[in-house]
Formats: sequence, structure tokens, C-alpha cells
Amino acid sequence: MLLNFQVDVGPQSRQSYQLQYGGKVTRAPAQDAVDVVQEGDVVTLDTGPLRLRLSGEAGLQCQVWLEGQHMLDADGQSGFLLEDPQGTRYST
Repeated sequence: MLLNFQVDVGPQSRQSYQLQYGGKVTRAPAQDAVDVVQEGDVVTLDTGPLRLRLSGEAGLQCQVWLEGQHMLDADGQSGFLLEDPQGTRYST
């Protein structure tokens, strides 16, 4: 199911929405969507398809994998480098 709608929510505001699909609606138990592991100053977030490895030792260092493919390296000093599946590189 794809649900797409536009709403206006003001600054510093919160809004909650619910989708109900029948008179006997029950909420399914939430599954762990993100696995977070911290080892020293390194934090790894893993959603399955997406994995981020962040370190703050010498500026922000970040590595990103998507579907197992290494997509991004940032060393905290020279900026970000992103390479798309066709090999085109983007950097700051």
C-alpha cells in the first residue's frame, strides 16, 4: 500500500495521523527496524538495505552502504564523496 498526502504543519508543531482499515483494527507489534551498535566513538546503524557507520573522532567521518554496495566515504576533513551505480562521482 502506498499512502501519499500533503499536510501543513507549522513550525515547532506536531501532528499525528492514523490509518484505520476496519472495525477490528489491531496494531501489529513493531519489529526492530534499525539495529544500532556503538563501539567506542563509532556508531553503526543498519536497516538491512542501508548501513551507516559514523565516527566523530577527527571531525565527522561517515561511510554508507546501500544494498551491500559501498556508496559514500567522508573523512571529516575533505568533504563527502558519493559514487552512483554508474560510476559517476559527486564530491564537496
